[in-house]
Amino acid sequence: MFDQVVKSNFITILYSMMILTMISGFIFGQKAPSKGEALSGFIADVLKGNEKTISASKQLIIVIAEGYDMIPSETTVLQKTDKGWTVVFSGIQSTLGKKGFAKPSEKKEGDWKTPSGIFRLGLVFGYAPKMETMMPYRQATENDFWVDDTDSPQYNTWVNGAPDAKSFEKMKRKDHLYKMGFVVEYNTDPIVKGDGSAIFFHIWRKPGSFTAGCVAMAEEDIAKIIRFLDPKANPMVIMGTKDDLIKLIK
Repeated sequence: MFDQVVKSNFITILYSMMILTMISGFIFGQKAPSKGEALSGFIADVLKGNEKTISASKQLIIVIAEGYDMIPSETTVLQKTDKGWTVVFSGIQSTLGKKGFAKPSEKKEGDWKTPSGIFRLGLVFGYAPKMETMMPYRQATENDFWVDDTDSPQYNTWVNGAPDAKSFEKMKRKDHLYKMGFVVEYNTDPIVKGDGSAIFFHIWRKPGSFTAGCVAMAEEDIAKIIRFLDPKANPMVIMGTKDDLIKLIK
């Protein structure tokens, strides 16, 4: 029993050290860019290689993990100006699904993985009647649900009122996780049954805690991103492991 406790504590300490390393702004041996700094290096190459895909966007969120099965990730927020892409927020500590990122196009319902790829960002949601945001906002009430039943005609949609489904999640939870967040437009147009549902950015349960497939972070980080996002800028997210993002460099 004592050996098990020691082993558990060691794993916890090791995991915390990994998180703290990422908080310091270093990932993959490179320092995170500073606010207002023009992009260079790896992330700049990813953007350049996907200019056509992201051409309509002037706001981007980049989420990178060191590898598969990794819960910790690092988030960078960018905006495009006359001088090109510059950093708004960097070195944000974030977490992924319990089993890390899915490989591109391999995300499935219930796999505990976060999808990889480039996606549009959708509406902001939360428990409050109003929120400081320029994005479309929807209050989550006790009568709001997101359907994850692959056999339901309402699969991967937000439903107000009793869902026509066997399984769904409450958008107004008893905890703080969905106090504020925003939707990743993954598998929403078109909706493919079984390819995954309810992918959000939201508040984490605690630092380092995994999700069922969303991206989670501290409340203050979610709040500042929500205030920054502007629908006129067509915000998007690019997320995946470093190796997968390298493959996006065409």
